[in-house]
This record gives sequence, structure tokens and C-alpha cells, in this order.
Amino acid sequence: ALAWMYEGPLVRHLYSLMGRLETVNTDLRRELEERQRAQAHAEAASRAKDVLLANMSHEFRTPLTAILGFTEILADEADPDHKPLLESIDRGGRRLLNTLNGVLDLAWIESNQTDIELKPIDAQGVVSEIASRFLPTAVERGLSFKISGTATLVRADAEALRRVVAAIIDNAIRFTERGSVHVSVRSDGNHTSILVSDTGIGMVPDFVEQAVQPFRQASEGDARTHEGVGVGLTVAERLLDMMNGVLTIDSHPGEGTTVTLQLPVFASETLPPAEPPVHELAA
Repeated sequence: ALAWMYEGPLVRHLYSLMGRLETVNTDLRRELEERQRAQAHAEAASRAKDVLLANMSHEFRTPLTAILGFTEILADEADPDHKPLLESIDRGGRRLLNTLNGVLDLAWIESNQTDIELKPIDAQGVVSEIASRFLPTAVERGLSFKISGTATLVRADAEALRRVVAAIIDNAIRFTERGSVHVSVRSDGNHTSILVSDTGIGMVPDFVEQAVQPFRQASEGDARTHEGVGVGLTVAERLLDMMNGVLTIDSHPGEGTTVTLQLPVFASETLPPAEPPVHELAA
């Protein structure tokens, strides 16, 4: 009787546990199958996204390049009455191309296919090369534009550094209605800093912390006052991080913004002494 009283409830309890364990196993198998299906769908979507981005790059960039090229040729030969129309086409095409480039650059970085090769790069040479492209735009907007600094070697990827510097200078010019933009290169022996300072609209302190988030702008929605999609700082910050660099922002509303790009110095080699190049245009 004692054995029956003990073994009966114990056996029933064991059977109950076995039943619940089987239920849990069934649920786990079902969840695993669902996750495997979700992973397969996600991988298929990722492959489709890569194909779409590749097609976008070809289908948009190629005709846009042709449009801008032929527009430039026509502008040289057009009557004065027609030039404003061609200039409008050129501005619209370049705006669309810049937007496309920004979105594709961000997608390229997030796809983890970014190939960064760190080499000794002359930071001042890269800055002068990129900044010179923006001189006509700055003059057209009535801004004084200054480039200064000394030759210094940094450990970076040349193409990535070009993209970073271009994104920051482009932002500085677009968000500066009057005044100046100053690009300078400084070195303290361990790090080289590329500073881009402007006298533009600036940013409120709360927004500075969000400025590197994708698709964020100080003016958004119907209140937007400047063109762009808000990916320039995002791309710059992520590329700089891949090169062991740091991006910092110092900004004050109505006074302007200074973006500092800090990169490690390549100490194994030194460049020959050179006079600090300074280029300035005031419109």
C-alpha cells in the first residue's frame, strides 16, 4: 500500500513532466523552423537589395552623367536666353546625383562590403584636391573659401578619406548662406586633424548628438530650408571609424559649425618640409 501510494503519484508526475517536455520540444522545433524560414527570406531580400543597388548605380548614374555632360556642352554653345534653362537642368541633375551617391554610399557601407586599405596618405594633398572642387560653388554662393595647413602623413584609405572630406565640405557650403568656410590641416605628432569650419546656420545642442544618424537634418519635413537627405555625416563618421579615426562636431545656432576629423599619424615616414599652402577666394 505504501509503495502504491508513493509510486502512483510519482509515476503520474513523471508522465506529466514528459508530456510537458514533449510540448516544449514541439514548440522549439516549430520556432526553429520559423526562424530558418525567416533567415532564408532575409538572405534572399539582402541579395535582392544588392542587385537593386547595383542596378540603381548603373541605371541612374549612367544617364545622369550623360545628361550633365551634354548639358555642359550645350551651355557653352547656347544663346544667352537659353542658358538659365540649361543651368537649371544642371543644378537639378547634380542635386539628384548627389542624393543618389549619398544613399548608395550608405548602403555600400551597411552591406559590410567596404574594402578599406590603410596606407600612408598625404592628408593635406587630399584636402587640397577635394576642396579645390568646391571653390567654384563657394564663390557662386558669395562665400570666402580658405584652405590652409601643412603636409602630413596619415594612416588612411585614400578613396575613403576623399569621400569623408567631400561630404563635410559639401555640408559646410550648403548650410552657409553668407560668410566663410575654412578648411585646415593640423598635426600634433600623434594625430592629424582636418577641421572644416563655417559661419552657417549651426545646430542646436540636442541635434548635434543625432547629426550622424542617417536621414536626420536640422530642418525636416515642411520646415526644410536646405536640400539633401541627411546621409553625409553618417557616411563620413562610419568611414572614419573604419580608418580608426574620430569625428567630432562643435556647433552653435546662428554662429556656425566646426567638424573635426582626427586620424592617426603615419609615424614611420615623414614628408619633406613644405610651406603651408593657403588658397583663398572671396566673392
